Amino acid sequence: MKFLKDNASMISRLIITHIAMSVFGLVIFLATNLQAPHIMLLASIASVAFYAVLVYTTMWEYGAKDKPAYDAGRRTGAGKCGFFSALAAESIWIVLAIVYVVLSFVNKDASLIVYTVEFLTSCCYTGIEVFLKNHVIKDSVFVPAAVYILGSVVISAVSAFGYVLGTKDLTIVPKKNNTKK
Repeated sequence: MKFLKDNASMISRLIITHIAMSVFGLVIFLATNLQAPHIMLLASIASVAFYAVLVYTTMWEYGAKDKPAYDAGRRTGAGKCGFFSALAAESIWIVLAIVYVVLSFVNKDASLIVYTVEFLTSCCYTGIEVFLKNHVIKDSVFVPAAVYILGSVVISAVSAFGYVLGTKDLTIVPKKNNTKK
């Protein structure tokens, strides 16, 4: 509970980012759903990449803010902090995916409701999930759950990466020097 309390700001911001990306992903999915399947897949991959960039920059900022605490030794385990903060934020959708799989064997109607909630609230992954379900592994209840859970784990890894780089004041893209010569 202390971890959740200490990182509540990060977790809530990541939840808000996830919801915002769901809206973006829904627009992308609806725009490409009736196109060729590969266009929908590529658009969804681009949506996930954009989501990863947003999470990276968000967590880099939090890591940079916490840099003095890590430098002074008051905090340790930056990678774990970044990963588990994002995983705590993504836990809502991980639980929905697991509940969907369990309910699909028990109560089809209830599983359809859970799937609809997952589908609409994790839309940046939806194009990937629909492509896999329709063209690779047909009619498996495990495909949506696997896509949404793996997506959450990947986003958590990106979060850890961004947070660690922020605590070390390292950037992927070099900073622009604003001094005039």
